[in-house]
Amino acid sequence: MNKKTPGKRGDIFRFLAALFLRPPDETLSDFNESHLQELRAVFKNNPGMKYLEEFLAEKSDFKQEREDYENLFLIPASRYVHPYESVYLEKNGLLWGETTLQVKNLYERVGFLHEEYEVPDHIGVELLFMSSLCDEEDKLSETDPVGARKAHELQLEFLKKHLSIWVDKLADNIIKKSATPLYRGVAEMTKKCIKQNEIE
Repeated sequence: MNKKTPGKRGDIFRFLAALFLRPPDETLSDFNESHLQELRAVFKNNPGMKYLEEFLAEKSDFKQEREDYENLFLIPASRYVHPYESVYLEKNGLLWGETTLQVKNLYERVGFLHEEYEVPDHIGVELLFMSSLCDEEDKLSETDPVGARKAHELQLEFLKKHLSIWVDKLADNIIKKSATPLYRGVAEMTKKCIKQNEIE
């Protein structure tokens, strides 16, 4: 995936972020063949693509997927998984630890607007941040190569210091606890996305 243009990489991060930030809805049904071809190219031989295609073939009304989303990310019960970096990295597993503040400070340093989301180190917000950095690199690539390079280096830094450290644990929990192919697919694709983008 690292060989894709920054804009294409940004699209993938945005797609994954959306599925973590809100319950799935009918917009997923708007997936056309060109979208699928793009995802197939990126996630070739990845189990996540198989799960996504299985979900799309079901012609779902999204009821099960919305329930799965709520059980995984909103309702602290037996199937709940913590979608926050600090829970995985802080000694006591608490929200709003030093990790959260580091992420928040980085967002503010580069002008990433995150205020509509309650906790900055939510997986969806971190993926959205990556998409914004990819977009910035893409925008500057023709006119400001130095600025584009800085945006790219910031992506690598954020992956190394944040996402790559905890995403596998989160994804494995989702795969284990998810009741639908959609979220097993999202978890598998997120793991691959992070691994691929770590390579410069």
